[in-house]
Amino acid sequence: MGDGRKREQGDAGRPGAGGAARLYRAGEDAVWVLDSGSVRGATANSSAAWLVQFYSSWCGHCIGYAPTWRALAGDVRDWASAIRVAALDCMEEKNQAVCHDYDIHFYPTFRVSITGCLSVEIHLLPHLPGEYHGVSCMLKFATS
Repeated sequence: MGDGRKREQGDAGRPGAGGAARLYRAGEDAVWVLDSGSVRGATANSSAAWLVQFYSSWCGHCIGYAPTWRALAGDVRDWASAIRVAALDCMEEKNQAVCHDYDIHFYPTFRVSITGCLSVEIHLLPHLPGEYHGVSCMLKFATS
C-alpha cells in the first residue's frame, strides 16, 4: 500500500487492498481491482456474480466511464455476497496475456460472470445517446 505497510496475503483485489489499477484506487473506490493473478480465481469460484470491466488506462472512453463504474460499485457494495463490481487494466504488462486469453479487443469491455450459469460480454459505445443505460440493465439482470 502507499503508506509503506505490507499487503496481507488474502487481500489482493479487495476494495481497500494495495495494488490499485490506474483508474481505480484501492482504499478510495469500491471497485474490486483484479489482475492476471486474481481474475480467474475470483470469478470462477465465487457464489457472487461478477461485473468485470476490462479497460485500458489510456482509453478516453474508459476514463470517461470510470466515475459511473465507481458509482455502481458503491451502490452495490453492501451486496458483495451477491454481486461484485471489478476492473482489470489490460495495459498493465502483467495483465496483457489474460486479456488476450479473455479475447478482449475493445475498451471498455464488460463481462458478467455467474459461476456455473453464464458469462456475457457487453460492449458499451460511450458516444451514443443513452450510453450509461447499459449499467442499469446489467445491474437489473444480475439482481433479478
